[in-house]
Amino acid sequence: MILSIIGIACIAAGAYVLYTNGFFLKKDEKIAQVGDVKVTKSKSFYLSPAFGAAAIGVGVVLLIIGML
Repeated sequence: MILSIIGIACIAAGAYVLYTNGFFLKKDEKIAQVGDVKVTKSKSFYLSPAFGAAAIGVGVVLLIIGML
């Protein structure tokens, strides 16, 4: 049962990544702040459409295993 739910979530996430043709995840991290001056570090990660296709494949496999 839980594998089916995870499989459906993987399929939905993969379909979203394919629909948007990949997207960036970005996070800003505060390193230091002195008064009004802030020093931040930005991290970004690109999720490609290939990741979406792989997530759909994993989701289908999990869905099939969950139904057995």
